Amino acid sequence: MHDLETLKSGGYRKCWPQPNSRFQDAVSFSNCNFKVFPRELASCLALESVGFRNNGMEEVLEDTFPPLLRYLVLTGNRITTLPSSIGRCDHLQECRLTGNQLRGLPTEMANCKELTLLRLSSNRLSVLPSWLFTLPKLAFLSFNSNPCASPTTNGLHAPRGLASIAWSDLEVQQPIDAHTSQGLWHQSPHYAEDVAIKLFRSPARGVENEDNNNDDDALTVPAALSMLTGLAHCLAHLHARGMAHGSLDPRHILASAADQHALLTGFRAATVYGHGHGHGHGLGAGSENGRGVERVEVLAFGRVVEYVLGAAAAAAAAGGGGGDDDVDVDEEKRKEREAVEEGLGELGGRCVAVDVAARPGFAEVVEVLEGLMGWRGMMRIPDVEPR
Repeated sequence: MHDLETLKSGGYRKCWPQPNSRFQDAVSFSNCNFKVFPRELASCLALESVGFRNNGMEEVLEDTFPPLLRYLVLTGNRITTLPSSIGRCDHLQECRLTGNQLRGLPTEMANCKELTLLRLSSNRLSVLPSWLFTLPKLAFLSFNSNPCASPTTNGLHAPRGLASIAWSDLEVQQPIDAHTSQGLWHQSPHYAEDVAIKLFRSPARGVENEDNNNDDDALTVPAALSMLTGLAHCLAHLHARGMAHGSLDPRHILASAADQHALLTGFRAATVYGHGHGHGHGLGAGSENGRGVERVEVLAFGRVVEYVLGAAAAAAAAGGGGGDDDVDVDEEKRKEREAVEEGLGELGGRCVAVDVAARPGFAEVVEVLEGLMGWRGMMRIPDVEPR
């Protein structure tokens, strides 16, 4: 009988299915001491997801990937190069390579047109290839802690570690969601800063986690527009300073239909890619590749627009009102709402354009959204000068 300790020590590295095996569609081997990516996996015709985390893997040979590979996880190894045969992975959607020793990517990888997510942080990349910014579906990109990523922002070095803050220096105020509250951090008797306070606790035995979704407030078109405008302001602010979020999707957006406001969270995959023009090995916020990084995230924003429009449409179909409280909506308001929906749909279409270079930057996205709002000066994040 196979045991876990032998598996972890690499004792079953030769116990693979016979060629052309109908192996299960997903395998994951963490901390199993595989030094070389198993060639036998190429014969597993049904295999779609492969994971080798923290194996100390040093080599991935040519023609070792299964033909239907969609998800590849090689996080935390010692891989220095990828095989050119990865370019034949026509179905590859997510590729996680964080924590290796990669100095470059094979040009053949430009053929991975289905690639949506690419994690490259903590490698040895001195430059990102320009073909990366031609991949039509790439929406989530991170490459922090590489030579090509900027170690500073606005000329200031990022602080090392996190400061320890006494609970007595925090003033908890109104809740933001089920686990997070707005508060004040009293840094001195004369100065306090607005902060978000998140409480962590172990789940009680026998008690399921709470569902944070609140469907009491139907998402209307005006609320959707307001939230998207605020979100676009935030992203324009970040990218103007050479920072990318890296994981922009609805899971990382705290939204309140009642307040018509949204907060961006989930910065674990964020990258500081440069600031100024041309700084950081061609990845400055104003450089060609810097614009490519921004337009990758614009695609993610376009997906968020589509999601929000779908949610607003579903709320309207369920009797949420579609944007007005009165049952008898006058013709002018109806036309205005339809114009906003059409404008958001058009903007979303531009953001998800297959031609990456044809997508708008976030400064233009903000301009379009504010035009749909019909007024300025009431956003909670300052305007960003277009580049």
